[in-house]
Amino acid sequence: MARNPQSGVSVLKRIFLAPLSAPGVVQAMATLTGTQATIFMLHRFSMPDLGVSGHQPAALRHNLAQLRKQHYQLISLQDLFQKLLDREPLERAVAFTIDDGYFDHGQIAAPIFAEFDCPVTTFLVTSFAEGKSWFWFDKLKYIFEETKRPKLDARLGSTSIP
Repeated sequence: MARNPQSGVSVLKRIFLAPLSAPGVVQAMATLTGTQATIFMLHRFSMPDLGVSGHQPAALRHNLAQLRKQHYQLISLQDLFQKLLDREPLERAVAFTIDDGYFDHGQIAAPIFAEFDCPVTTFLVTSFAEGKSWFWFDKLKYIFEETKRPKLDARLGSTSIP
């Protein structure tokens, strides 16, 4: 039976992200970050029909609604850095970034960020976006999911790893 290495990651993400939507957490965060900025770094967004696990769209929508309700400044990463350079105050500033450039960013996340007029900075891996290469973790996943071999031997230097 093939084990999905992402399943353990998904469980950990849910455990750590669940408190963000609990009552009082946003207010506590406001107390802790009153004059500072917070940067949320996101990756994949859940698309169960395609077997893609990641952030739940409903959770993103809920969290953005809470941030708006609590009057956080949702700013771009560029504006955040400019404020730092200009020594302007960062009061309850929040910026979002997304890494890698997967299609779910545009199909799932972009409309939600637009709904809340929330800027988001996407960092692309140009060779991936141009279809010239795969991410190393996707290569490994493909190898392990598609191999017909019952056993894999690997070598690290002179050490054999069964």
